[in-house]
Amino acid sequence: MTFNEQAANIIRNQAEFLTHIETLSHSGEWGLQRVAE
Repeated sequence: MTFNEQAANIIRNQAEFLTHIETLSHSGEWGLQRVAE
């Protein structure tokens, strides 16, 4: 795997992670909001 492919994978994974965090932070469940913080 080339450096550019690795970088693209890392960026994609981080974007997915941030999407999950955003979803959790907007959750109605207090515990999940705390985890997201």
